[in-house]
Amino acid sequence: SDLTFCAARWHHIVCAGAARFDNRAVLLSALQRRNISLDTTATDLEIAGALYAEHGASMAGLLEGDFAFVLYDHLARRVVAVRDIFGVRPLFYSEQESSLHFSSRCEALAPETSNYDHEYIAEFVMGHTTSSVNTMYRGVQRVAPAHVMTWRESRCESTRLWEPRDIALANMSFSDACDSFQLKFTDSVRSRMNGPTAVWADLSGGLDSSSIVVTAASLARAGLVTPLQGTRTYEDSLGDADERRFVDAVVQKAGVPSTRIGDDWPWRDDGELPPLSDEPSAQYPYFACERRMNRAVTDRGASIVLDGQGSDYYLWGNDFHFTDLLAKRRIAAAALDAQKLARSYRCSIWRIFWCYGIAPFVPRALRHSVTARAVQTPNWLTPSFVKSQDLRRLLPGA
Repeated sequence: SDLTFCAARWHHIVCAGAARFDNRAVLLSALQRRNISLDTTATDLEIAGALYAEHGASMAGLLEGDFAFVLYDHLARRVVAVRDIFGVRPLFYSEQESSLHFSSRCEALAPETSNYDHEYIAEFVMGHTTSSVNTMYRGVQRVAPAHVMTWRESRCESTRLWEPRDIALANMSFSDACDSFQLKFTDSVRSRMNGPTAVWADLSGGLDSSSIVVTAASLARAGLVTPLQGTRTYEDSLGDADERRFVDAVVQKAGVPSTRIGDDWPWRDDGELPPLSDEPSAQYPYFACERRMNRAVTDRGASIVLDGQGSDYYLWGNDFHFTDLLAKRRIAAAALDAQKLARSYRCSIWRIFWCYGIAPFVPRALRHSVTARAVQTPNWLTPSFVKSQDLRRLLPGA
């Protein structure tokens, strides 16, 4: 189903938000066993309301898919907010006097006289991992991924739905584990293929997106899903980032049309105003390229793209493993890593050594002055903001 925000009612329970349950057939069967019959055309939010009526807030643990929604139980006078494991869809809330407000955009909940959280903004612009619940506005918070929040009589409780350590290690051979993963992965791709519009896929040439495209093509040949309408690829011919040979191989194997967009640059003027965003991502300067990529899909009447974002996005870390290698005197491994990092960041290998190999070993009292030689705060930040937030403490190695 489409992930536009909508509303639904189940008896005394009202639901609002966006939801796509990949296991809706399983959920409908479970409800039917409890003598609760829902039409197969029932929306996912109607299913959520029926599940809540039976299981309460614990029903969130039964859901698989992408979702961010709010339930209001009129009889119990309880509000429940639920967000999926990876936080694919945003959900923000604000408590104002005696009322509770929700939105898919934090800007909509900000007071008229914006009260910015400067500490959050400082971490954001310096590329640090920000809080999972705070936003750029004071008083506006987000429902954290994989959490259920419950409000009743001015009391709020937050419960975590899931985390990786909850998964029990299966007692199976490596071969059986591979087979099990392939079945789950194939089912995951299949569940996302029969949407309300044609489906496209991003194709970078990497393992994640290539696996999705090839699996989708295999399912289509078996007549199990509607074929992909096309793939879209951003081609970067600079440095060692050119992966066109891998993209070509996948396109030939899958037999799907390919749209290529290449070598764009940040802050390119495409004749339109930059998009308004209350929380721009690190890729925001490439908004013109993003528009081109999106129009490659929407101009052909589609609105669904399988993006293939994998663990390198969800399990983002830092580069201080390089520092650990040096501390353990693994010089050869550190030198190899420095080359990879320099290519990735398109900077001098000496800058990598300086930031991650020298600065961390300098006494903290001298660290700011050492780091400042190699790394500076962005020059578009006002000196007063840099000073008031002490941004030098957020520089690599500081």
